[in-house]
Amino acid sequence: WNRKNFQYIENQIFKVLDEFSNGQELGRWARSICGIGPTLTAGLLAHIDLEKAQTPAGIWRFAGLDPTVVWNKSEKRPWNAQLKTLCHKIGLSFEKVQNHPNHFYGHMLAKRKQYEIANNEAGKYAETAKEILATGSYKRETVAKTAYEAGKLPDGQIRMRELRWAEKLFLSHYWHVGYEIRSN
Repeated sequence: WNRKNFQYIENQIFKVLDEFSNGQELGRWARSICGIGPTLTAGLLAHIDLEKAQTPAGIWRFAGLDPTVVWNKSEKRPWNAQLKTLCHKIGLSFEKVQNHPNHFYGHMLAKRKQYEIANNEAGKYAETAKEILATGSYKRETVAKTAYEAGKLPDGQIRMRELRWAEKLFLSHYWHVGYEIRSN
C-alpha cells in the first residue's frame, strides 16, 4: 500500500516538474541535451537566477565550482549545496551517456579525461599533490597517499576534475542560452 502510494506521489511530482521545465524556453533547451531530463532541468531553473548571475562564473561560484572559494569553519557555506549536488548529478549523467553518438557533453567529457590523465602522467599536478599531502590528512597508507607521494593525483581526483570541467562547460552554455533568450 505504501509503495503504491509513494509511486503515485512520485509520478505526480514528476508531472509537475515536467510541465514546469517544459514551460520555459531555457528549460526546453536544457531538456534537449542528452542526459538532462525534466527533473534536472527543473532544478536548474529553480536554483539559477540569471538576473543575478552576470557571467557563467557567477553560476559556477553559486554552484560551488569555483576553486578559489574556501569554506572555513564557523562561516556560512559560500555556495548553494543543493545546486552543487545537482551539478554533480549532471556530470554523472554526462558520464553515463558519453557513448551515445549524439552526446556533445559526453564526448567532451571523454576528451577531457584523456587531457587530465596526460597532464597527471606528465607531472603537471605535482605541486597540487604536494599541497594536498602537506595538509597531513593522510596518516595511513592509501592509494591516494601513494599517488600524492609520487607527485600525481589519484584516479578519483582526476575523475572529479573532468566531471567538474564538463559541468562548468554545460553551465556556461546554459548561461549563454539564457542570456540570448533574455536579450530577445
